[in-house]
Amino acid sequence: MKSEHRSLLAIALSTGVLILWFTVIAPPPRPGTETVAAPAPAETSIPEVIAPSPVVAPPAPVFNAPQDDPQGKIALETSTLQNDLVTLKITSDGAVVTSWSLKNYTANGESAAAVEMVQDNGRFLETPLDASLGVPERPRYKLVRASNEEAVYVWQGSQIQLTKTIRLQPNQYVADVTLQVENRSHQAMEVKPGLTMQTPVKIPKAAGGFLSALKPKSNEGNKAVYYLAGKTERRPSQELAGKSQVFSGNLYWAGMEDRYFLAAILPRVQSEGTSVEYRSHDHSMNTTVGLAKTMIAPAASTQFHFSVFAGPKDIEHLKAVGLRLDEAIDYGWFSFVAVPILHLLKFFYRVVPNYGLAIILLTVFIKLLMQPLTKKSMKSMKAMQVLQPRMKELQAKYKNDRMRLNQEMANLFRAHKVNPASGCLPMLAQFPIYIALWKVLWNAIELYHAPFFGFYHDLSAPDPYFITPIILGLFMFAQQKMTPTASMDPAQAKAMLIMPVMFSAFMLFLPVGLVVYILVNTAMTVIQQGMYNKGLRMRDVLRGKFTPVTS
Repeated sequence: MKSEHRSLLAIALSTGVLILWFTVIAPPPRPGTETVAAPAPAETSIPEVIAPSPVVAPPAPVFNAPQDDPQGKIALETSTLQNDLVTLKITSDGAVVTSWSLKNYTANGESAAAVEMVQDNGRFLETPLDASLGVPERPRYKLVRASNEEAVYVWQGSQIQLTKTIRLQPNQYVADVTLQVENRSHQAMEVKPGLTMQTPVKIPKAAGGFLSALKPKSNEGNKAVYYLAGKTERRPSQELAGKSQVFSGNLYWAGMEDRYFLAAILPRVQSEGTSVEYRSHDHSMNTTVGLAKTMIAPAASTQFHFSVFAGPKDIEHLKAVGLRLDEAIDYGWFSFVAVPILHLLKFFYRVVPNYGLAIILLTVFIKLLMQPLTKKSMKSMKAMQVLQPRMKELQAKYKNDRMRLNQEMANLFRAHKVNPASGCLPMLAQFPIYIALWKVLWNAIELYHAPFFGFYHDLSAPDPYFITPIILGLFMFAQQKMTPTASMDPAQAKAMLIMPVMFSAFMLFLPVGLVVYILVNTAMTVIQQGMYNKGLRMRDVLRGKFTPVTS
């Protein structure tokens, strides 16, 4: 019986301890947080990284390090970092960046205001730590050293000292952030460091009316973007609105992007313990990249390293940062074609320092490069047009015998050495190139507020007077009239004539730089079709000879 009493007493005590733990001692879970674990990462080559570096605690500093300052008695201090590309303003209230402005980009084409990567009253590059360590939510730091390139802030509590260094890299849109945590207690200390940036949330507006429905939504709003487990992931802002999501695993970088600009945090340690949390607050998004938990021995300190990119999605600057940051530019499936096309665009810009003219030269170059395939496609369509009367006779003769009709059609094509698919295959071969060119011009930061001529002050904006879409529609109509329609019945041919109107309507709100490419490409197709119909060869026309040849 005594044994049973002891067992019941042990169960009661254990239950009481568990209730006490979960109701009083254990920290409450964070509400509304969805955690998504990444799949096992693919085997990739990881660039050189900086591991957390334990260091021996230095002697007490000669300056008076600030203590926790709930009354706000310690004066606020600010510092400014700048290079040729960006200007950063930092406050000692949390040692956060309050302004990150881009010197070479304006908010709109007519205003002199620089593009600002930090929203109004925002807090950029916070270093949150667990409250149990005695660190307040907004520690008031002491500025101990500052220059144009670097600012060092220190905060000291009763058991812990934080040293936060923000260093701006020369000629880059990158700042390196180092947080040194010194354990001044007599016990080992567990820390899980992180870096947070607050950015505005831009959610696409609902379309209203017919013309608004034509506006492409992908150029409005922004997205969460991160490189995890060997691939780039994107989440629209509206998907994250009003909630929190955590993605963990082998994280290379994480941030927020729109079509032309990116703000991203890069942990300089890649491990399975790294994570990113996106937490939405009204019109802002907090992106926190957290590192794995680290134990710090008494009287020792450890440094944690991050890099931060905030600037244009320029492929050269992104590649210079490393850690696959250049994959933040979305080139779609044909990125292996898009990147060389972008380099070609920049080459033509060096020849003629106007991106509108560079787009025209690039389009002409690619069109001439594709001339053999285009000619083969046109030749096949014309051959099919010649056989059209005989094809109609066979269709009428064998309309009730599908198998015999297919056999006779095959014999007809074989006798005249015509392959019906040869008209489509050359077009399919050109498809990846034209899609890649489309993606390059859609995402190119080079076109952001780039002037063309006259009232075209911004190649990244729609045509303000719809002139280029209307001209494009006229060329497409001419192309439809000139293209052989061997296999089309009259009703289908008439339906195809509606396509130029629909396509022009779709072009109304696309960037004028993209419309210029489609316009020049269509105009050259019309010219090529006209030359082929008249028996003119491209090389003869380029030499000034317009004598038809028989083939």
